[in-house]
Formats: sequence, structure tokens, C-alpha cells
Amino acid sequence: MQKEPDEIHDSVRFTYQSGFIWFLVVRFMIFSSAKNG
Repeated sequence: MQKEPDEIHDSVRFTYQSGFIWFLVVRFMIFSSAKNG
């Protein structure tokens, strides 16, 4: 059974948002450690 285009777009969007959030978290952690160090 093939996926519907909407399902594929949703999964891609979810993956993109998750990666973006992780990117912000990592940047924040690096910034904090650099500020404290």
C-alpha cells in the first residue's frame, strides 16, 4: 500500500522541524558552555 502525498509531506515536515529544534538546542548549549567557560 502506497503512502498518500500528504502523509509523506507531514513526515518530512516533522523530521525537518525536529532537526531544526535540535539545531537550536545544540547552538544554545554551545553558546552557554562558551559563555560559562
